[in-house]
Amino acid sequence: MWSTKDVPLPLEEVEEPQVWVNGEIFQQQE
Repeated sequence: MWSTKDVPLPLEEVEEPQVWVNGEIFQQQE
């Protein structure tokens, strides 16, 4: 599970949910 505190931008501002992990952006595939 991803931590919302690690998200660089609010999910409302991005088209695809992204999380900042280990200095890399991973797109969540739902």
